[in-house]
Amino acid sequence: MEAFSKLTTQLREGEYQAPDVLYWVKGEPLEIPKDLVICKDEMGEPTAIYSKMLWDLNPYRLSENPLTNLSFESLVESKDKEAYELVNEFKRLLVCLIYFAQAGRTGSLSSAVILSYFNELRKAARFCLSLKENELVGCLTLEELFTNKTYLAAFISTQTGTTFSKRFPAILNHLTVIGKDKVGFVPINPKALDFSDHDSKQTVIIPQRIYLSVIDNVLEDIDEFYKYKDRLSAFISEFKDRFYGTAHVTQKSLGVKDSANYRDDMRTAIKRHGLEGLLIDKYGVKKKAGLVLALAKIQYVMKTAIHLFTGMRFEEVNRARYKCHSTAVVSEMVRDEKGNILDEGQTIDLISTTTKFSGYKKSAAWFAPIEVVKVIEILQAITSGGAQALGVNPESCPLLLNCSFLNFLKNKKVKVYAHQKLNEPEWSKYLIITEADYAEMVASDEERDFSIEEEFQIGNVWPLASHQFRRSLAFYASNTGFVSLPSLKKQYKHLTNDMTRYYRRNFEKIKTIFGFYDAKEKKHVLPPEHMIFDFQMGIASNVASSIVFDLLETEEPLFGKTGGYIQKQKEGLRKGEVKIEEVRSETEKKVDSGELVYKKTLLGGCMKNGRCDSFMLGDFTSCLTCDDASIKLSKVEAEISNCESELEGYEKDSGEYQITLSELNRLTKFRDAKMIKSAALEEAVDE
Repeated sequence: MEAFSKLTTQLREGEYQAPDVLYWVKGEPLEIPKDLVICKDEMGEPTAIYSKMLWDLNPYRLSENPLTNLSFESLVESKDKEAYELVNEFKRLLVCLIYFAQAGRTGSLSSAVILSYFNELRKAARFCLSLKENELVGCLTLEELFTNKTYLAAFISTQTGTTFSKRFPAILNHLTVIGKDKVGFVPINPKALDFSDHDSKQTVIIPQRIYLSVIDNVLEDIDEFYKYKDRLSAFISEFKDRFYGTAHVTQKSLGVKDSANYRDDMRTAIKRHGLEGLLIDKYGVKKKAGLVLALAKIQYVMKTAIHLFTGMRFEEVNRARYKCHSTAVVSEMVRDEKGNILDEGQTIDLISTTTKFSGYKKSAAWFAPIEVVKVIEILQAITSGGAQALGVNPESCPLLLNCSFLNFLKNKKVKVYAHQKLNEPEWSKYLIITEADYAEMVASDEERDFSIEEEFQIGNVWPLASHQFRRSLAFYASNTGFVSLPSLKKQYKHLTNDMTRYYRRNFEKIKTIFGFYDAKEKKHVLPPEHMIFDFQMGIASNVASSIVFDLLETEEPLFGKTGGYIQKQKEGLRKGEVKIEEVRSETEKKVDSGELVYKKTLLGGCMKNGRCDSFMLGDFTSCLTCDDASIKLSKVEAEISNCESELEGYEKDSGEYQITLSELNRLTKFRDAKMIKSAALEEAVDE
């Protein structure tokens, strides 16, 4: 006898109660108890029971946004016997998917996927019921539908959309794998069916002109909102008083009898807090409903900014908490011999959570520019004020607090902001698709026929969507040549480089966004005042400092052919044969003339003068045998530890496991060989 309770793999420890275990005797038909509890809340109360007509899976929901309940009622409105039998069959298939389907890294389906499978199975059940009036067919069972190619093809022909083309074949495959003993039948192989009319399409790249326009508008809004953030927070906090901001007539009707006790109406309250430029002039706020809409519009732009600058997914931003960012130094401070700071690299980490490929909420960090810090502070100001109005600690709130509670006098709850099209900023209406924009879309995906997609036609407003920013960032970041594939992989939380390649594919077909099109030269060029030239002028000094401090002044021995050469130079410095000032001056000259280059790597440093394909592809172990590498054993040890930890998260027969294992073997072989050599040298010296 085997016991199954698959949803438990998704539960956050100690937060929710596990569902009932479902037992199955191998070789015998699966029997499902009518009182089987499929889902429980944190108090252990059932929210989904097999025999009931309404299932609520929200206690096991990973996202902050609630799911709609699974309702079987609409299928039995006729009260016919066939309808009830069809619902029982429907429930059985759904339980099989919930308890036995192997999916994702956790081995089970998420609540959101279960809901999507419910929707597709409901379509199939409705199709079965629709044939009841057909005297030649009659009401079909789901088994009859799924095991007859003719019936199934007829059903598929009635469906449209990419969701159906993804989910329905997945359902058929899951049921096949689960097996006849549990399901009761073996469905038709989806490969024998035609889903060609439902091909999915990759998220489009935002054309450069529109992309830059969005960046400009978002940055302007950030600067404007930032000026008002503190006043806005104080203003929102005033709404802990339910009479605040309402008309005096309304206050009187609600029980405020003495005019001396009247609170400020909305216009007076806004002016008292110095917010008329934002809330009245920009958004025309007159009542609480208008205030809620204005705050939602501000949050919309700020959420867009996070997508724009970090590439985070829709739900990853939604899961960000009030305290969600910190600073981290990604490169050590570099000083010259006089103590002056030459370089102080500092990057901002935007902390949120991701469930992609993991099936549970885990902490993850996204690198973000300084603009995102302003965005977070603006959103924190709104949430802080809202938390005071709600009487809760802001640290218990999401970064994007839903402010709709301001409209209600009772039942105020902490919810996540609802990202809706009606909250789009005014400037989005002017993102009109031009002929050049259309040409760029075609160039970015030549296999796709944009001419049949109405929303992308010339003259239409560009249909902004959060995932477009994610793919566009990968696309244009790769286009600049400044961002490597492994860096994108880390930022996007991808498990394989292939997925990152999918996001950035065709990037080489469009010129860089950092330049502009010169009509005379008929090509994209960089303006003479572009910051890249200042950056290039500072390279020689910075690289020279890195070579001196990172390689020559370290006490750690260096390995590799270049590392061995540098090791000899270090000996000269120690013996006083060479002065550090002379080394720096000579190094700067060689860097400036292009004779010498240097960049840090995972294993030490690289002095290769030219392109390194292995570096761009993330093959860091190639440094171990490279003539231009300088290897530090401490960094080799660190990467060995990383690889060992990473292996624990992969299945042994997976491609990721094999690749990581190969890297680990190369690292340990190098380490062991160098340690043996070092020991032999030390022994020779002692003798």
